[in-house]
Amino acid sequence: AYALGVSVINAGPVLMGTVFAYTIRPLARSIYVLREQSTRRVARESATAALLEERDAQLDRLDALARPMLALLASGEPLGDEDRTKCALLEARLRDMLRAPALQHHAIVDAAQAARLRGVEVVMLDDKGMDDAPASVRHRVHRAVVDCLDAVWAGSATVRVLPPGRTALVTVLLRDDAEVRRIELDREGRPVSLGALVSTGGTSTTRS
Repeated sequence: AYALGVSVINAGPVLMGTVFAYTIRPLARSIYVLREQSTRRVARESATAALLEERDAQLDRLDALARPMLALLASGEPLGDEDRTKCALLEARLRDMLRAPALQHHAIVDAAQAARLRGVEVVMLDDKGMDDAPASVRHRVHRAVVDCLDAVWAGSATVRVLPPGRTALVTVLLRDDAEVRRIELDREGRPVSLGALVSTGGTSTTRS
């Protein structure tokens, strides 16, 4: 009788705990689901806000770059040689912004414009291989690309950010009347020494 009495005393809290557990478990599951949905919604809203902010920034840059030239064209005044050169440079700059966003560092932009003013054809392409690169690697890549563009005085220069998963991160192809040089930047942004293809009189040799 004594043992039964003690058990009856404990039965109340045990029963209450059991009922509470069966009641709160579905509610807790719903809370976790709602919290996960809220987290995903906040992430989507943040991504959307970032996209809108980047779009607005690009529109501001486009307005600052293109508006003066568009105003000049709309005025109907005849264009001089200097104006035509500015149009060509502006067109190349806008093309770079669309095709090579990873290379839109101010130093590269200045080096590319200086090379174009020297008569060099500069092409920049971005296949997204540098999107996840750390800042230190990006800095080395920018510095190496600037050095390559500063060194070319004729012909063409093609800078390409390779797709993800490649051994190299960036390739630079420099071409003039006598020589074609290919420079690769590894995954750390450091130049890899490659041979130069020299063409003279229809023959070609590889020079290290």
